[in-house]
Amino acid sequence: MITKQYDIIILGFGKAGKTLAAKLGAIGKSVAMIEENPLMYGGTCINIACIPTKTMIIAASKGLSYEQVLNQREVVTSRLRNKNFAMLDTNPHVDVYTGYGAFTSNKEITVTAGDDIIVLSAETIIINTGAVSIKPTISGIDTASGFYNSTEIQHLPTQPATLGIIGAGPIGLEFASLFAKMGTKVTVFNIEPAILKREEPIIQELATTYLTEQGITILNSVTLDSVSNKNNKPVIVADNQNYTFDAVLYATGRKPNTEHIGLEHTDIITNDRGAIVVNDVCESSVPGVYAVGDVNGGPQFTYISLDDFRIVFDTLTGNRHYTLKDRKNIPYTTFLNPPLSRVGFTEKEAINKGYTVKTNEMLVSTMPRAHVNDNLKGAFKIVVDAEPI
Repeated sequence: MITKQYDIIILGFGKAGKTLAAKLGAIGKSVAMIEENPLMYGGTCINIACIPTKTMIIAASKGLSYEQVLNQREVVTSRLRNKNFAMLDTNPHVDVYTGYGAFTSNKEITVTAGDDIIVLSAETIIINTGAVSIKPTISGIDTASGFYNSTEIQHLPTQPATLGIIGAGPIGLEFASLFAKMGTKVTVFNIEPAILKREEPIIQELATTYLTEQGITILNSVTLDSVSNKNNKPVIVADNQNYTFDAVLYATGRKPNTEHIGLEHTDIITNDRGAIVVNDVCESSVPGVYAVGDVNGGPQFTYISLDDFRIVFDTLTGNRHYTLKDRKNIPYTTFLNPPLSRVGFTEKEAINKGYTVKTNEMLVSTMPRAHVNDNLKGAFKIVVDAEPI
């Protein structure tokens, strides 16, 4: 067993963690970076989320074959992954440990790497373990084969002719659009009465129309009874009807990745969703232990993780001018066709928060530029506070 002391330990090679490691190492701090999976250097966005899925969408839009789409995905992700590893590996103040890391006390993490066991300690520890897919609680899901999460579905060796998708949020619909573009017949199972339940009604309606035009079947307000296999193919039983596919994606959300990192050996507090509870500078209930990115329960976007980096870096270097309380109006995009972008409250959310609102909606087809571009899809909606400032 080896024991080593550092100024800072970072558990997880995600956006915030890798940036903190590079910046803190650059000012002379000794940093230990721990990552269990060598295919995750650089974090979720680069390896299994934003970058690979957008790469697949672009490749598919060029008419490439399924094999070529997968190959392009691997070319891009491996290039960026290697770049991120090299960024830290060449930093003389940063040591990268590839192995399973878990807390054994508030300020100690044990790393298991093959037959090696290394005990690392530091007064400052940063948890950046991200989030994991939530497996739906449907009868048979734990034993049936052919059911994949959003990471696994990106590695199918052959293109499924038919694909079922459980969940009609941004992840499920993005994959629906991607596979439909490649010629797969896609069916979406949605337990809600409409897709994109957090968005404006006009957006829900238009998105449904556009996805249907792509050949995607959307089943709303369904009851999922069970899942199983028949002739080695996955089967979904919904509303007493059987649906058989070549593959099924479950896209029913993601939860903070805190279950297997040894928090039971610490005084770190988590909430009912498993997220690490933090204060306005991302510090946990244990002084000097911070949680950044998806693991602290904030919005699951890579730029939010980068924003957490800014807060923690400022805190550790003595400048607390920006905190979580200052973060407002987070923009985001769901990559449908056309893309859906939003910032701020919906009309319903604004009213529920007590605002008196004025709204306006405008179809893109009413704009001359849309006719010039020969692309009439889409709509704009604006919601403003009607009360004078």
